[in-house]
Amino acid sequence: MVESINEACNVENKNQLNGFRWIIPRIINNGASYADVMRIFENAYDHESWYREWTNIAKFYEKNAEIENSKNNIETAGEYWLLASNYYRTAQFIIFKDTPLKHELYEKSAECYKKACSILYPYFEVVQITVGEQSFTGYLTMPSNSKKMAAVIVLHGTDSTKEETHNICLAFWKRGIATLTFDGPGQAETRLNGITLDKDYYAKVCSAAVDLLQEHPLIEENSIGVWGQCLGGYLGMVATAYEPRIKACASLSGFYYLDTWLGDNIPTSFKKLFMYAFDVKTFEELKDKAKNFNLEGIISKVNCPMLIVHSTGDFLVPASEANQIYDEATCPKELKIYNGSVHCCSDIIPQVRPFMIDWMKLKLLSERKERND
Repeated sequence: MVESINEACNVENKNQLNGFRWIIPRIINNGASYADVMRIFENAYDHESWYREWTNIAKFYEKNAEIENSKNNIETAGEYWLLASNYYRTAQFIIFKDTPLKHELYEKSAECYKKACSILYPYFEVVQITVGEQSFTGYLTMPSNSKKMAAVIVLHGTDSTKEETHNICLAFWKRGIATLTFDGPGQAETRLNGITLDKDYYAKVCSAAVDLLQEHPLIEENSIGVWGQCLGGYLGMVATAYEPRIKACASLSGFYYLDTWLGDNIPTSFKKLFMYAFDVKTFEELKDKAKNFNLEGIISKVNCPMLIVHSTGDFLVPASEANQIYDEATCPKELKIYNGSVHCCSDIIPQVRPFMIDWMKLKLLSERKERND
């Protein structure tokens, strides 16, 4: 997965080539510079060089952010801190175990991200979502702080972080919608703190996130939606099934069965990723955990409008699962399947992201209009 671009293009390995079609657009669409990515992929040929190359360029932008900030070039400093955050996060992306290096790289990513967003957003707040005695750090962003608005809870995938959702949240922000994003059980900062993947616990965190939004004076309490991709797409549907206060749900590449990820055609790295998320040591333990991760008897409980987006070229989750979700859903529903695109439609994000976000905006604003009429 981390061989050079030139080597990968000569390898007759469908999984590896699919991986490159997925990961390069993903990194760029989530805020990296194309030129930086190309230089790094030419020089990163194993795990050690991957960490080194991404960390070095992250340090470069972090240092320059501090220089520009000292010159009072605040906007430039914010943009550089955002790049640094992106690159520190990408450096730890392929570490599927709890190590000091993963902790260090993630903490640097979060530190730079907070500095960037305090400059780049008109309203950015670090919040705590509380479930019992446990708190989950979240980022609440708003396009303004003067009028009530709809809000969307943004849920990311297993290998992602709340910081990686920046461009998704930005797209909502440009449309006048607030966002709340966090690392749920088994994800990023929360996993580093020892909390493992659990779908029921995750749904409770989502309900607590709705509580937080409804208590905020600038959020329309009955105009809250959920947008998720991959694992977040699946868990968003689970949360919506049990949380009637969620008024619209959009899922990108959400799966029906987690067992799909455990087939012989799936790269070992993705299996290791879920072993880390669940904190299990063997593949047999992972298969046992995966049995409980499906939508059987759940999807029919969703009552609000739902958008299901998938692609025929997804090498991790087959499009047939999107069709199954659509067929079993009894709520107002829409299904959009793109031809040939990879997992999470990473190679056509400029088409997919606006489509999904505009759909969410329409549903939440329609919900508000119906209440006011």
